[in-house]
Amino acid sequence: MRIEQLIIRDPDYATEVITFIDGVPADRVEGLVWIIEQVDPGAGYDGAEWDEETEATRANDSLSPAFRARVVEARETYADNQYIER
Repeated sequence: MRIEQLIIRDPDYATEVITFIDGVPADRVEGLVWIIEQVDPGAGYDGAEWDEETEATRANDSLSPAFRARVVEARETYADNQYIER
């Protein structure tokens, strides 16, 4: 199986992720469950909000344990980022 992703970051809006699985756009693959988590410690977060979202991810049992652990690890890594107001 081959997964290809194109990430388009609009600096004034949002990030778009376009995914293909074996050359087929992911939104056309039947039976696919698609979960995207984004860790973006850019300006605009306050520490309490960041921590709350981290705890919500930690408690989200709809995510696989390995994926959930990696997302939480990434969030914890950036918890003290200069752009997160503490």
